[in-house]
Amino acid sequence: RFRGPPPPPPLCSGCTPLVGALRLVAAASPGFSWLWLVLRSCQGAAPDRGARMAPRDWGSKKLRALDLRLLRGLAPEWQEEFCDEHSVEFMAKDGLPAQLQGLKPMHPFKEAVVVAILGFMFIVPPLVMSMPIVLYCFPVFGSALAGVMLISVLWPSRYWPTCQTGFLASWILEYFSVVFVYPAGFNAEDYHDKSGLLYTIPHAVMPVGSLLCHLVIERIFGFKAHGYAASILFKMPFVRHFPIWMGSIPAEKKIIRKVLQKPREGSGGFLDGIAGMFEAREDAEVFYIGKRTGAFRLALEHGSIMLAGFCCGAQEVMSAWYDGYGVLKGVSRTLRMSLLWPYGRWFLPIPRRVALILVYAPPVECEQADAPTEEQVFDLRDRFLDAVQESFDVGKQIYPGWEKRRLIIKTD
Repeated sequence: RFRGPPPPPPLCSGCTPLVGALRLVAAASPGFSWLWLVLRSCQGAAPDRGARMAPRDWGSKKLRALDLRLLRGLAPEWQEEFCDEHSVEFMAKDGLPAQLQGLKPMHPFKEAVVVAILGFMFIVPPLVMSMPIVLYCFPVFGSALAGVMLISVLWPSRYWPTCQTGFLASWILEYFSVVFVYPAGFNAEDYHDKSGLLYTIPHAVMPVGSLLCHLVIERIFGFKAHGYAASILFKMPFVRHFPIWMGSIPAEKKIIRKVLQKPREGSGGFLDGIAGMFEAREDAEVFYIGKRTGAFRLALEHGSIMLAGFCCGAQEVMSAWYDGYGVLKGVSRTLRMSLLWPYGRWFLPIPRRVALILVYAPPVECEQADAPTEEQVFDLRDRFLDAVQESFDVGKQIYPGWEKRRLIIKTD
């Protein structure tokens, strides 16, 4: 495992937003160029532990690939026989079978519906934040809109299992022509006596991998999905109903623990979180895990398996504008909400139609421990990161244009 040399300790740690703001002033004002040099020396180099450059030999391993469009209409339960019958066996060194490559044709009406729904979900948060301005400039219209939003927030909603198999979910899978890849020898039934935590890397601007996996994981592996998301999402007008229908839960430990106490149920979210949204690079895939250990402690406390996956193509789905000086990143992490402007198709907040491949490594197992030690936590984290690297290595061999792609895992 290659982590690279440790970065120099920053003298200004803990004040990233302030330092970022000062750097912005220094860059914009030639007279303050001296300030730029001082801040660079204080801030130190950006932590980058480098790529884990010890890929395993996946070329000779047998894999299975399933076109997720085929799941349309199937009941939200384990579809073992269907998946075995319709999946294609192949080896990574031979590449993804031709019939599974690229975007598949889609009816214009279905495409328009998906574009409208996904675009709407991106537009609502800034609309809510701008409500004070709307109320001030257009009192009558703003009051009516605020009333509708309030009704949406108060309107009761509950878990709706068929939401994961309905027409909209199927059309979203079709929009991205999603292919699901996993080890050929994997038998999900061997793990049905445990709960699970599943994480699909990377978060990117839009956590599309986690969304797509949530829609199919029960039908492919037999685990009922209750992925967690930011608590504020469940209070957002209009948008809140979608995660509730899908069975998502707020990112609160006590709620996640209830899920992990039941076998054949699982949760998961975004290990890189908000920080991961600011790590997009054209030359590499970046997974920012930082010093996070909470997920691994939860897994150890409940003896849950951990599934690590990689969504190939996620960074191409959406782009975002933000400053290059760390101001928005620091403020976003402080407020625990993303402050950036996402854009994609037609330069609007609409996801681009990109072919995606979800690749999953074998599960990472652990022994249950009521009070996990630091050694146990970091051992599980290292094994999980190895699984992330393994799933990326497969994607590197089968996703078009990724032959020289590298994965950078940031642990600081």
